Amino acid sequence: MTPDTTPDIRLSDLLARTVEEGDCLLWTGYATQGKYPQWRIKNINRPARRVVYEAVHGPIKPGLQVGVNCGCDLCMHPDHLVARPKKLAMRRIKMTRAKRMNIAHARRAKSAKLTIELVREIRASDEPGNVIEKRMGLVKGYASRIRLGKLWADHASPFAGLGASNDAGRLRA
Repeated sequence: MTPDTTPDIRLSDLLARTVEEGDCLLWTGYATQGKYPQWRIKNINRPARRVVYEAVHGPIKPGLQVGVNCGCDLCMHPDHLVARPKKLAMRRIKMTRAKRMNIAHARRAKSAKLTIELVREIRASDEPGNVIEKRMGLVKGYASRIRLGKLWADHASPFAGLGASNDAGRLRA
């Protein structure tokens, strides 16, 4: 909330909607997704933690989110509230393997430098891997992992991934 839109709120009114459990003050009012306490001010739902944090600690710097350091989803105790960047706040959230894979795929697609044509060029080249990596701006070891087939599988070829086995050429009894 900006200073000109901050309504007159008494901290006691907010904390009256909590119950004490251990060191925490648990919110008994409405919470979005059951985790994020909301306080209705002038017919608008506002994050209750943010309101309490501003009442106790003052204005919040832009880009920061208010969360708790006690691990309790509904805690409103002023001593447990912390303002931190979104990146740090997201570390606490557990993600499924599928969600992590989707995020990684999106990051790769966003910053992809290679195309399948460049990958094929790397595989066909006689240059050392470190020379290719320097020329193309790749991370150390990336070219060798492409050549070994650990990265960038070529699905266009029906013979992709059918490399020679360890006992190729050996007679079997």
